[in-house]
Amino acid sequence: MHRRAAILLLTLGAMTLAGCSTSSGVPELDRPSEEQDRPGWVIDGDLVVPGSIRYAGASGDVEVYLARGTDEPNAVCVLVARDGRLQGSACGGSGGVGLKLGDGIQLEVGDYRLPGDAERTPISESVRLVGDPQ
Repeated sequence: MHRRAAILLLTLGAMTLAGCSTSSGVPELDRPSEEQDRPGWVIDGDLVVPGSIRYAGASGDVEVYLARGTDEPNAVCVLVARDGRLQGSACGGSGGVGLKLGDGIQLEVGDYRLPGDAERTPISESVRLVGDPQ
């Protein structure tokens, strides 16, 4: 009897923890919003959760922001800006997301890996610049 009760409690506890998870696996999204997290451009509210944009870092004139996506629970979006204008965005599951722009910018977020063996330069804890966008 005690064994069944213990198994039931462990099962219910695991289900509760799994159901309550709001982490995207991307630490930048778990911190409070700061002034630098408010870019000068506007993004479609259907793509990202309002107020979830976080500045991740920069490389040269490329600024990278992360946000929670609206497509699925724990979705992650990467937003790239240059010269104060949004250049591109992509969203993916909680494991991460990759983005390739026509001007050579390639980014990986979280566990996502783009194919190839190009050099990866960390921009933040979760974001890597792939190759050299020049």
